[in-house]
Amino acid sequence: MRTRRKLAMSALGIALATILIGCSQPVGGTPEATPSTGASSAGPARPEIPRVSRPLNADPYLAKPCELVPTEIVTELGFSGPGSTNPAYELAPPGMTDGPSCSWGASPGQTMGLVIETKLRELSLGGLSGIYSLHDQGRFTFIEPTEVSGYPAVHADFTDRRKFGSCRIYFGAADDLAILASIGAYTNKTQSCEAATKIADGIIKKLQGGA
Repeated sequence: MRTRRKLAMSALGIALATILIGCSQPVGGTPEATPSTGASSAGPARPEIPRVSRPLNADPYLAKPCELVPTEIVTELGFSGPGSTNPAYELAPPGMTDGPSCSWGASPGQTMGLVIETKLRELSLGGLSGIYSLHDQGRFTFIEPTEVSGYPAVHADFTDRRKFGSCRIYFGAADDLAILASIGAYTNKTQSCEAATKIADGIIKKLQGGA
């Protein structure tokens, strides 16, 4: 009798373990960014994320993200054309950050672009808080707080590639929405983050109703 009870308890334990493992798997292979309130083991304690006091509405541009960057900024940074609209940001692994995007290319291999990070909002993970959550999980190993035109922002990437002319800035357009401005393989490597900041600043001004 005692042996049967042990076998029954063992079977129950295996069943529960199977259920828990199944529930921990992201649906459709999409990584789940779980908000964390503690410090990341990969770095110092997370700074308190500032609230966005003047939220911007990017929804009118979800179908036309390329229009968020003023033409004069595109030209000033050495790019041209209207940009290519993409339904998802193809340079990032699926499920990490995602949303309507636009990209430009220039010789030799330079890129610039933006992503309206609606995926994090749809998952109720927030704007910049979702980016910090990805850092907490080790998906972004590099993160550094900054700000753009009075809006909270972070430099975040899989690794710090600024010395190679690549810079990514996520700024909080609202508490539940971040927007990425990026430069890749920029010829003037030391100016890559200045260029990315210029893109972000242009997007902010556009959303505020400027040119």
